[in-house]
Amino acid sequence: MRNNYLKIVSILLALLMIVQIMPSTEVWAVSESQFDSKMSELKGQYPNYSCWNDRFDNGSECWGFANMLGYKVFGTKPSTWKKVYSINNVKKGDLIQYGSTNGSGHTIFVTSVSGDTITFVDCNGNGNYSGANKVRHNGVLWGNTIKKGNKMYGRINFSYICVSPGFDNPNPVTTTPSIWKNSDSYTVGNSATLTWNSVDNATGYWFSVWYKGEQIVTTQVSGSSEYTLNN
Repeated sequence: MRNNYLKIVSILLALLMIVQIMPSTEVWAVSESQFDSKMSELKGQYPNYSCWNDRFDNGSECWGFANMLGYKVFGTKPSTWKKVYSINNVKKGDLIQYGSTNGSGHTIFVTSVSGDTITFVDCNGNGNYSGANKVRHNGVLWGNTIKKGNKMYGRINFSYICVSPGFDNPNPVTTTPSIWKNSDSYTVGNSATLTWNSVDNATGYWFSVWYKGEQIVTTQVSGSSEYTLNN
């Protein structure tokens, strides 16, 4: 899920607290158009039925190839990405592991998802074949498809997804909210309640509080338009 956050900066000056609001959004790895462009570039580098015999991140064959693609697209190693054990929310850019990684499974890189149909590229899979005959090893093939609930090759169960960083947010926060405090001044040690109006496309808020030039509070508030600072 794509999340947006507003950074709410409050500054404590002596006994008077002044509140300022600065909108910001979470930064994603690539845009949708950049992803598509990278796919075209990688397809040119690793065309159908070419052989990828290299290694990446201590892995080879399907695992090494899929992880290499993820790194080339997003700039981080998929081995560091979050693992999710449900296929329901798979998206393009994710890696899917079927079975284990000890040689009895298969790893794919997702290029698109439409409904229950996953389109992917892999190495050492269908790209090894010409018709029913296996004619190569570590063959690359783009445009493979599989249904979300199906087993790979009809026999290898889904294991997990390595969730890619995602894409640029198409719905950025562009509005600065108004904010109110429950008093014009506060004694150090007392609580302060801040209230603000909801902002379109914002699902959370970051509070950072400074006192006499020192940052004393940083906290995240999600799904709320009121927060109480307890000192």
